[in-house]
Amino acid sequence: VDTLTLDPTVYTVITEDQNGCLSNPKYPEIDIFPQIFISMPADTQICEGTPLLLRPYNVSGGVYTTGDIYDVFQFFWFDENGQSLNNTNDSLDLIPTEEAWYYLTVIDSCSTPMKTDSIFVHFFSQPNTSFTSDTTSGCFPTGIQFTNLTDPNLTDGVYWSFGDGESSTDINPYYVYEGQGYYSVTLNVVSPDGCYEDTTYFNYILSNGYPVAKFEFSPMHPTMLDSEVDFINLSSNNDNNYWEFYQNDPSIGTSIEESPSFYFPNNQPGIYPVYLQVSNATNCVHDTVVYVEIFEDFLLYLPNSFTPDGDGFNDYFGPEGTDLNANDYSMRIFD
Repeated sequence: VDTLTLDPTVYTVITEDQNGCLSNPKYPEIDIFPQIFISMPADTQICEGTPLLLRPYNVSGGVYTTGDIYDVFQFFWFDENGQSLNNTNDSLDLIPTEEAWYYLTVIDSCSTPMKTDSIFVHFFSQPNTSFTSDTTSGCFPTGIQFTNLTDPNLTDGVYWSFGDGESSTDINPYYVYEGQGYYSVTLNVVSPDGCYEDTTYFNYILSNGYPVAKFEFSPMHPTMLDSEVDFINLSSNNDNNYWEFYQNDPSIGTSIEESPSFYFPNNQPGIYPVYLQVSNATNCVHDTVVYVEIFEDFLLYLPNSFTPDGDGFNDYFGPEGTDLNANDYSMRIFD
């Protein structure tokens, strides 16, 4: 029977046997159901890693009239390779990992031919976030110049987190770490299409602490006759030591010992600068200068005889010594 109408129709049915005998007419009423119809959204474009809900706008036709569509239709989702996605709902929740086709097949509770429709999921270009810096360590306050290596065509905005609670929205920021320690740095980039991508370099920056240079010396009052001085290194956080000993400006000696001893000139009293520079394993440096005074010994010489014969030798009797004023002393001679 051919029909062009979907309205219920009454047909007259008469059968004929092999002898040409006709049956009594029958008048069945036949319902003609429409094909199943699926209205899917247009192909969509999302950021990679974004959750996505796929659902047809409308499913109709077949034996469905009104009421719950699940009483009439069954739904089956497939990937582009024909593999079932194990979903029998009219919607599909997923996080696509690649651009692909997704297919929905609908059947009803009658023998209406099944209907399949599809949707293609595109990805926006995703920023591949990366960065570098001019250095990764220094002595605090540590100044670091960061450089964003992300494709500028995929960069609409950036957010830096420096690991110490501070942040920046500059493309290539310069930042100074005020405290010592390790810091992880994160860069988050948003593309013109609104796609976010971030990357974190853990313990990327090391802001090093300084050593402290300090020393004492003994004896506290060295003299020309006892001009050896022992230096006691009281520095902290130091791995290397460099000493330099001066007489006015010229250097008269150096040492890399931790606590050296040094002989100062025994013929010239005065004040001698002593310089100590200390450094640690990360080459942070600190120095100090202490002034050591070499005192003149008080020396007194008195001859036990003299020869006043005018020959220019031992003609006079009197004391000789250091810091002795010939016009400002008294001497008594007893018999």
